[in-house]
Amino acid sequence: MSLFPSVVLVLAVTVFAATLGIAGVLRPVLRTLARMPPRARAGGVLLVLGAPWIVGMVLTAVALGHCWIDRVRGLQDDCVRCGFCLFQSAGGSRWGWLIALAALSPVGFAVTRLAGGMLRARRASVALRGISERLGDNMHLIPGRAAFVIGWLSPSVFIGEELRRTLAPASMAAITAHEDGHRKHRDTFARMLGRLLSAVHLPRAALQLVASLDLALEQACDELASATVQDRLVVAQALIDVARIQDTQPDGRDCQCVPATLAARIDALCSDAAPAIARPRLAMVGALFAFGVAAGLAGGHQLHRAAEALVRFVT
Repeated sequence: MSLFPSVVLVLAVTVFAATLGIAGVLRPVLRTLARMPPRARAGGVLLVLGAPWIVGMVLTAVALGHCWIDRVRGLQDDCVRCGFCLFQSAGGSRWGWLIALAALSPVGFAVTRLAGGMLRARRASVALRGISERLGDNMHLIPGRAAFVIGWLSPSVFIGEELRRTLAPASMAAITAHEDGHRKHRDTFARMLGRLLSAVHLPRAALQLVASLDLALEQACDELASATVQDRLVVAQALIDVARIQDTQPDGRDCQCVPATLAARIDALCSDAAPAIARPRLAMVGALFAFGVAAGLAGGHQLHRAAEALVRFVT
């Protein structure tokens, strides 16, 4: 098997092993994340979603790094003695490429789905701008009773005319501030990234992590809206009002009028309990970095042997 398919295979196995580990400890991880402020929690969830890639790349680099360093330094690769080396074996390339493509297929499928969604969102944004009334920078008034953000590089806020007519001024200010928070923090990009990273996780773990990310982003913008209107209960009432308005659509379509996160968001707005963990990301990144250093110091040669044994077994 040639070098690139071998590296992809080793990376795929280490990433899969990391996803199994995350699935095994997901419950306590989610409990820890729940104690964080919403914006920091969203970053923590993204880090957990990306952890298999981080761990996989670290382990792959450790497994192959010492041989690569020896080759750069002009030293003889000590694994020549075993008669097999990832850097020297060139057999079985056809099977190697098939295995590499199979390992990359979940990511390719997720990228394809996201690319299609981005294209549809782009077309919807252009169409909505054509029938909208401009309210300000990147904010538009459109027919309907919804409020949402479209776009991830240059997002725009769209507010429904009926929603604006129906809500009280304070509630409308809260909803506008909430959606503008999504725009300023480019939360659509965070959602897209989270769904892309979730492609390598086990289905149940992926669903739970993506749901946690969505809730954290919504609660972060609820907090921003609360600071804008200076009343958390006004924001809670605005969420209830919007749910009631959208729930009365005559054609009965699902317009996310009663999202699964609504109760949790209202509970958080009505609670004064402060999160117990304020800065989680630095500690989590430090833990992952320490893991990589420890793996490199303790098991580089063993990981290399294991990687070569895996490739030899497959080929």
